Amino acid sequence: MCSIAAVSAAGSKAPAGSAAASAVCSLLENMTYRGYDSIGMAASDGIITKTYKTLGTDFEKIRVADGMRVASAIGQTRWATHGSNTLVNANPQVSLDENDMPAVSAVMNGIISNYDDIRQDLQSSFEFASENDTEAAAHAANLSNFDMQKTTRLLSGRYTCIAMSRGGRIGFIRGGPSLITGVYHDENGVGMRCLASDIHAMAAIGITRIAVIPAGSFGYASASGISVFDIQTGRALRLSYEDIPLPRTTQKPPGGITEAELGEAANIASVGAAGLADSTTYAIKKAASIIKSAQSQRVVFCGSGSSFHMASLGACLLSGSSAKPACELICEDVDVAGDGLNDVMVAISQSGESGDILQAVESARHSTKSVISITNNPYSTLASMSDVTLEMGCGPEQGVAATKSVISTALILQRLLDDSVMSAVRFSDAVSESSLDKAAVLVAKSTDVYMLGSGIYYVPAMEGALKLKELAYLHAEACFAGEFKHGPLAVLESKNIVIIIDPNGRHADLSDEIRARGGRTILLSRTKAYKSDLWIKLEPVTEGGIHGHVLQCILAVQAIAIKAARIAGMPVDRPRHLAKCVSV
Repeated sequence: MCSIAAVSAAGSKAPAGSAAASAVCSLLENMTYRGYDSIGMAASDGIITKTYKTLGTDFEKIRVADGMRVASAIGQTRWATHGSNTLVNANPQVSLDENDMPAVSAVMNGIISNYDDIRQDLQSSFEFASENDTEAAAHAANLSNFDMQKTTRLLSGRYTCIAMSRGGRIGFIRGGPSLITGVYHDENGVGMRCLASDIHAMAAIGITRIAVIPAGSFGYASASGISVFDIQTGRALRLSYEDIPLPRTTQKPPGGITEAELGEAANIASVGAAGLADSTTYAIKKAASIIKSAQSQRVVFCGSGSSFHMASLGACLLSGSSAKPACELICEDVDVAGDGLNDVMVAISQSGESGDILQAVESARHSTKSVISITNNPYSTLASMSDVTLEMGCGPEQGVAATKSVISTALILQRLLDDSVMSAVRFSDAVSESSLDKAAVLVAKSTDVYMLGSGIYYVPAMEGALKLKELAYLHAEACFAGEFKHGPLAVLESKNIVIIIDPNGRHADLSDEIRARGGRTILLSRTKAYKSDLWIKLEPVTEGGIHGHVLQCILAVQAIAIKAARIAGMPVDRPRHLAKCVSV
């Protein structure tokens, strides 16, 4: 996932200084969690375009500092997909005119699938300087004389692109991830038209009224307004604006974003289902009606990463509370899962822009009766593709590793699928912080970690293993507890850590076998039911029963992973090779 932004203050009275460029930088700074390999900006004074790029996210290196009178600017934070992380491959990409002057600059979120074909077709007319597919969009817009509709006919793939002409005109194509527009006024009262990938970035700089650019559209933006058209027909489209709340002013937490969001996750869990917004509660009732409908034959839960773990939780909860068949699928398996004419799909994605989930929904839409989405972004592409959207409502999640969105999703699923879970899930006490610290020390010293769980507790085992890979860069593997001795035990090395998630104390024999072969065990359970190298006590859950213990275990393994990563000196908020949302 990348983030893109554009600001236009162009017109006969363009503001002095670099207000547009500053606004682009502010938007991008609030979206660096979406991609942080490189950042870049192209700025135009209406005649000349200058491009600024740097690896990493030091915005001081791309700010306009030479007194340029900026009328329009575009920019991007990049997560490298086409081409390695080099300055040449950083965006914006530029297409030159016959005098080797910048004619079109472009930024893009997504992938142009026919990039190789475009490169071959246009290499006699344009010099391709990078390996980045965004450059194909810049050359295509140049070849089309900045006609965005003609540009779309040259490009294939799931992408959203913003381009800027030599005169500072802003054009855009939304053929993929979301694009938001609004009007920004700086401290001097200068009004500017803004485009950005992220609604939270808009709100963070003070924009309170926004509109979502529709999928399958193109258009042009200037300080005086915005025009949007249907890609296929060229018909003018009317935008629907709505007010959004400004975010609470907060300082960057001293321990890091991910730790702070884990703390928010614990608060969400302690409030439980009672903390769901009224709109979400209403949508849950509507979604529950769809699932319970006699016409729906099977419920398919779908997601990637932590969202797949929640899909597994959903299938487990429904199977335990209903006779209706349920299954969980990773996104890429949806198109081979059979023609479920009356299936209901529950699609889970924090961002609502993951390419995997969008392709899965598209693949299933022709045969699926209904699509219910669970997302933290009600303005996302996924939400627009759904019959009912259940909003996580946990606030912006900027840590790459999902924490509070996992807990919010779990609460929504519990309320949706099990009528007995109508009250809050409350903990009498949190899991002991000192025991989590001790567990993290053991884990950080190990080269291999195994997470074991049975039944519904396999969900926190998967979640814990993923978090250790994401954050601590450790080899970690989730395994059904009963299956560990049927193969995985063969690769157990001395001092490997095995975390057994066993609230009911059922796996004493397994723990003994592991310890007899030199492995070290960490037990998560309500009582010290059997010997282990470390016992993490699960405190009593006063309401919610088994559901509460699942949340406790998820929070515990997430905390262990974060702490182990800190001990190892890893960049918890920005793990290597990863981004918050994989839109490609």
